[in-house]
Amino acid sequence: MKVNFLVDVFNLFNTQKAVLLDQRYGFQEEDNDKATPVNKDYLQPVLRTPPLTVRLGARVSF
Repeated sequence: MKVNFLVDVFNLFNTQKAVLLDQRYGFQEEDNDKATPVNKDYLQPVLRTPPLTVRLGARVSF
């Protein structure tokens, strides 16, 4: 019998990078003709990478 202990570390440096940006310039079709975006959150992050996560485990082999 063999036991392996596993440790996985995700996002080691805890960097919160943007994964998804809000790309809606306007909310209605006529908003696309305006010089500035109507959406105040235009090109702002909607989703970021999760913070530091550690996963522990054990694998048993026979």
